[in-house]
Amino acid sequence: MEEQFKAPLNGLEIHIEDVDLWSKNAALADDRVLAELLQLAPFTAGEPAKAILPYGKALVVPSGSDDSTVRVRPFRAIIGSRDTVANIGHKDNWHDVRSALHIPNVSGQQYRNVQLSATASNNRWDLIWCRVEADIPSATKPRYVKSSGGTVISQNLIATKITTVTIGVNEGTEAASPVGPNLPESIPTVVHIPLAYVYLEHPHTLGDPINPRHIWEAAPVVGLHSASVRPGSRAGLPDGYSASTDWDGARTARFAPQSMTGKQERFFQLGGLADGIHTLDDSIDWRQRFFKWWVQGSTVDNYGAPYYFPNHADTRAETGGAASIDDSFDPTICRLRRSDGASLAARVLPAGHLAEIDLWVNNTTGALYVTIANGPAPTNVFLWLEATGQFDLQQATSPYG
Repeated sequence: MEEQFKAPLNGLEIHIEDVDLWSKNAALADDRVLAELLQLAPFTAGEPAKAILPYGKALVVPSGSDDSTVRVRPFRAIIGSRDTVANIGHKDNWHDVRSALHIPNVSGQQYRNVQLSATASNNRWDLIWCRVEADIPSATKPRYVKSSGGTVISQNLIATKITTVTIGVNEGTEAASPVGPNLPESIPTVVHIPLAYVYLEHPHTLGDPINPRHIWEAAPVVGLHSASVRPGSRAGLPDGYSASTDWDGARTARFAPQSMTGKQERFFQLGGLADGIHTLDDSIDWRQRFFKWWVQGSTVDNYGAPYYFPNHADTRAETGGAASIDDSFDPTICRLRRSDGASLAARVLPAGHLAEIDLWVNNTTGALYVTIANGPAPTNVFLWLEATGQFDLQQATSPYG
């Protein structure tokens, strides 16, 4: 799609714009791929579109020590095009995005430490943000330059442009019921993106830990444009519907951050599986997600292909959901037990089968397992599982407010 340089013959002169074209196409290759996959809104006025791609689970987490510090995990910050169609044309207005990696600044660490200051007299919200500066001049480097007269001299010149990302904090105003601080103002080439609000309850000192339930991710996490599942946009905001009614700064059970964007899907034919514990999937960490499952069973055995269920009066399907958000929670996603007459899922198992089928997550390894008891499982039991993106900063106890 991009313009390519092609030398028509040997001995062709090279101009500065030719070299710039080579560099531009090579340096922006990953950003242009991101533009197609994410399809951020093109620039019209004001600020560019903003996005965060986290590497891992929760984006901002407590340090785990009594030091008033949070850890910002690695991520890629992305900003959309930064000028109008009239100024840069339709193509660049559509796909001229820029991105930069935030990576640890300490060898051997997978995070960057950010210490929050102590409160003085009351409660306070702090906002952790990142600043993306696009196409800024890099440091000068010595280069030899030949003048038109043939003289060669060394000069310190700016030979490259870079896009950077840095972390900052805005402290809010202390109050009994404080309000979160505003994000620093952005311009098209210097863009601020929110990462997380942190509530500090007075008295908070530099020797106090950060309460994980007081960290509210605010990052605009995105997934593939046409293949994403994400929480509602207001589910993770301090002034959204997941806030506590007594406004103590703590998240409620309604909280769901945008970093849970994404989806994992798997299907399993469990028919005939013998008694015991069986590993179904260990390709990802299945902990700390919301689940939706669909299971189908039939009283008719040996009906052709293993995943085929005929349009038969005795073919039944049930759906359900579950949560595995904290390691201390019950890790079971669904239970299929004919002995449980009150369970809709139990009716999936054909009459006469006493098998008990439990689908669960190992809270130590994150692998997905199934336990069969009183089996083997009926021949036709087919399970489809969907899971949201992962979030590892939820807590076992959470008030509904």
